[in-house]
Amino acid sequence: MTRTVIKEQAKSSQYTLYLNGPTQVPHSIDMGASEPLLKRLRPGDNVTVTLWRDYATAVRQGKISQETADTPQGEPAFVCALALAALSGGAYGLYAGGTALTRARRHAVQGLPATLVTRGKEAAGAALCTLPALVVGDFTNVPVMLMVWLGLLPLVRWVVHQQQQRSTGRHARPPAPTA
Repeated sequence: MTRTVIKEQAKSSQYTLYLNGPTQVPHSIDMGASEPLLKRLRPGDNVTVTLWRDYATAVRQGKISQETADTPQGEPAFVCALALAALSGGAYGLYAGGTALTRARRHAVQGLPATLVTRGKEAAGAALCTLPALVVGDFTNVPVMLMVWLGLLPLVRWVVHQQQQRSTGRHARPPAPTA
């Protein structure tokens, strides 16, 4: 261990442990708090760092151990939410692109169909549904998060349909059946 930085301020605090050691051990670790170990350490002290994957999850010296702020907690839910949002946009992109390619001649004469706008609104709504699903995923787990997202999709479709029923204009007509 080379040094510690403890800055306790009202709005922003810093509790950093600086290390020198093997390459897999990070050079600095955010400890999250000064107790029970960080404030006792002095330059040159030997510490044991617990590594899990690429995370330094705990630091120990003798019988005193302290968990760090470097944890993967919440990361799977965030990655899942990002993937769901990308899936929503990607699925719409495939649908719109496929529709444009297979019916290009008709669209050139008649214009773009209302279904593209409708499906675009549904895709945007599905992407927005990842936000409440992420909140639930932070308190539970990824499978529950997926169930919340899937459960919200019919609601999105209903809201878009209701909005289209009340709206007027070229893109307000209900989507034509595709064959």
